[in-house]
Amino acid sequence: MKFAGATDPNLGFLSTRYPSPLVHIGREYKTVAEAFRACPSQVQKDLERREEVMRELIHAKFQQNPRLRMRMMAIPLSESGVWRDSSGQDADWVCALVQRYRSSLRQDHYNQIDKTVVERSSLVQWNNAVKSVLTSIMVPPGSTVIDLCAGKGGDLHKYKHAQVQRLLMLDVAEASIQEAKRRYENSSQNTVSATFLVQDCFVPFHHKEWVADVVACHFAIHYAFESPEKVSHFLANAARHLKPDGTLLLTFPREDKVRTFADTDTCSVTFSGSDPSRYTFFLRDCVHHVEEYVVPIAQLKHAAERHGFQVEQHHMFSDLPILWKNQPLWNTLTRRLAPLSHDDQAVFELYQWMLMRKTN
Repeated sequence: MKFAGATDPNLGFLSTRYPSPLVHIGREYKTVAEAFRACPSQVQKDLERREEVMRELIHAKFQQNPRLRMRMMAIPLSESGVWRDSSGQDADWVCALVQRYRSSLRQDHYNQIDKTVVERSSLVQWNNAVKSVLTSIMVPPGSTVIDLCAGKGGDLHKYKHAQVQRLLMLDVAEASIQEAKRRYENSSQNTVSATFLVQDCFVPFHHKEWVADVVACHFAIHYAFESPEKVSHFLANAARHLKPDGTLLLTFPREDKVRTFADTDTCSVTFSGSDPSRYTFFLRDCVHHVEEYVVPIAQLKHAAERHGFQVEQHHMFSDLPILWKNQPLWNTLTRRLAPLSHDDQAVFELYQWMLMRKTN
């Protein structure tokens, strides 16, 4: 298959024929297309093997050409309508492979974060208190829970205290899932039956043996807003794995606060480029200049309704001291924590939580 390249001239460098020298299996090629043509004919004809090789070549192209990698990370991509082959047919899988590589850069970042430094953060401890209370209130004892974008398993003890019966933790980062599994295996008196799988939660999947009472996703759904397709996939995955009347619990950044955030020494929000929804987020010791996306509430609600969800509760973190002033667990946990600094309070107030119910 010969690719004419991106129809948008700003995306021309993504073309398989763009001049970007790369080394593959010990040989140097001028372009991805040249390297692909050098593959045996049986590889080029086998769709599954062809996609595997193309994925390797695209990875090599951006790994070995840092300037192109930075350009690729800076330009928003659509998962459809970007690529055409020589016959005029869509070849979206090439663009999808680029999308996966972009995701892998984010995955590499989270794999490298030192969890011990993160867990000592006062801000993280306050966020954990929020998640603990939400879990205790929203997750009934004996529930089956699926945790999407579960990270390194920091919420395992919250599910244990909530008396969850079965737990499935999914995350795109293999190192994070391995750490979560290690935590579980090293924990004493495990009362939760837990399973850990490497899974990109923003592409379609179906684990047929899992039907949950609650699906949770903490501090991650905003990454899906890179494209409408990813948002739709995420919500479809959640709906597909929920029982009728099951709930979806989310924590994520507020668009209004993100857009007006005043940078501090410990945190910054930087909007740049042609996509007004994309920004770079830095939080000392936790998030190192990672590309994120605003979450327009109206857009989220509309997408959720299309997948059979209705919003039942929606609150800002800034409202919680009043909302939960008589909540015993909140009072117990927060009394143990150091007060947030002025800068950390501003970051804490960037966030909100939402509970949706599956209505069909």
